Amino acid sequence: MRVLQIHKFFYPHAGSETVLFHTRDLLASHGHDVIDFAMEHPNNVASPYSGHFAPRRDYVDHSRPLPSRARDALSSVYSFSARNKLRELLENARPDIAHMHIVYHQLTLSIVDELARQGIPSVLTLHDYKIGCPAYVMYRNGEPCSLCATGPVENVLVHKCIKGSRAASTLAAVEARVARLRGSYQKIDAYVAPSAFAGRVAISTGIDPKTVHVIPNFLPTNELDGQVAMLEEQPRFFFAGRLEEVKGVRDMLDAYKTCDPRLGTLVLAGAGGELEGEVRASAESSPNIEYLGRLSREDVLDEMRRSRALLVPSRWHENNPMSLLEARTIGLPVICTGMGGLPEMVEDGVDGLVVARANVSELMDAIARLSGDVTLARTMGRCGHQRLLRENTPEVHYERLMAAYEAARKRGLSDGSATKAVKGAASTPANK
Repeated sequence: MRVLQIHKFFYPHAGSETVLFHTRDLLASHGHDVIDFAMEHPNNVASPYSGHFAPRRDYVDHSRPLPSRARDALSSVYSFSARNKLRELLENARPDIAHMHIVYHQLTLSIVDELARQGIPSVLTLHDYKIGCPAYVMYRNGEPCSLCATGPVENVLVHKCIKGSRAASTLAAVEARVARLRGSYQKIDAYVAPSAFAGRVAISTGIDPKTVHVIPNFLPTNELDGQVAMLEEQPRFFFAGRLEEVKGVRDMLDAYKTCDPRLGTLVLAGAGGELEGEVRASAESSPNIEYLGRLSREDVLDEMRRSRALLVPSRWHENNPMSLLEARTIGLPVICTGMGGLPEMVEDGVDGLVVARANVSELMDAIARLSGDVTLARTMGRCGHQRLLRENTPEVHYERLMAAYEAARKRGLSDGSATKAVKGAASTPANK
C-alpha cells in the first residue's frame, strides 16, 4: 500500500511529530511505501518528497513586514499554495490513502478538499481538540470548556480565547467557521482518536461515530525492551512539559511550597509557558524544588529513572500523552488527574494514582503515599509496564491502524469524491 503521511512539521518538535515518525517507520517495516507531505523548514528530516513540500509559513516572527504576515494570516484559514503543492505531489506519487496528523494554519484543511477532489481516502489523527475548539485546548478561565464543540465556534471570539487577543481569536473563529461551512471534516473518511475522550469530542461536533477509531499511541519495540527500573530509594517526583497552568504546574508548586517533609523533592523539566518565571523563582527559594530547564528526550528518560513517580496533574483534558508511555517503559508509576484520556490510561490504585483536578490536598496525599512506600510504587510501576506491553506495542497499533485505513478506503470508494464533497457541506450542523 502507498500511504501518504501528512504533518505540517517534518522534524522532531513535540509529541505529534514523535507519533508521525513512529508511524512512518511502522508502515515501512511492514512493506508499505510511505510518501511525505509537510511544510518547508530548515530543520526538516530528509525526504525524497521534500521538493513538493508547501511553502514555509511563520506566524510568530513579528519582525517580518506587516503585509507578509497579513498574507500568511489569510493563508492560515485556507492555503491555496499548500493545496497546489499537494496536487503537484499527487500527480507524481499517487497514494492509496492519505493519513493526516496536524495540518492547521500552515497546511490548513484546504488539503482535505484536494484529497476529496481526487478521490483519495483520508484519515485524520486527533492529536488535539481543534475539531471542537478553535483554541485547541477546550479550556477557558481556569476551567474545561466545550462551548465551541457543542455550539457556535464564534464563542472563541466572544471570549477572546486565543491569547486574549481579539484579532487572533477572530482569525480562529473564521477558520473554524469556514471549515464547517465547507463541510471539511465530513469529507474525511476515518478518524484515529488516541483516546476515547478525543473521539467523543469529535462526535459531539457532528462527526459520524462509525468513522471514529480509538487507537492509543505506541512506542517502538526497541523502547519497550528496556529493563524495568527498581526505582530510587530517594523520593523524587518528576514533571516534564510546558510550564503552564493547564498542566497543573501551579498546583505542584503550591503543594511543595508547604515544605511538607512527606513529599520528597519535586523535579521539573521544560521551558516556555506563562509560569516559567514562577517555576524558576520557586526553585531558587525552595530546597525541595528543582528546575532543570529544557531537557533532551534522553535526559528526560534519565531523570525518570531517578524518580519515584511521574506527575501529570493536568487541569485540562489530556489526550494520550507520550510521556506517560515513556515512563512506563522503565516501570515508573504515574500520579495524574482524571482529565480527558488520562483515566483511560491509569487505573487508580493499580498502575498509578488518580486525583481530582486542581485539588492540591489530594495531590499531596497521593505524592506522600508513594513517597512513603517504595514497594507500592514499584508494584504499580510494574503493572503499568505490563499494561504498556498489552496496549501500546507496534503490533497492536498496526493491526488497529490497518483496520482504520481499510474502513476509510471502503467509505471513500462507496462515497466517491464528488458525493463526499456535497454530503460534507450538507451535513454540517447549522448551529455550529
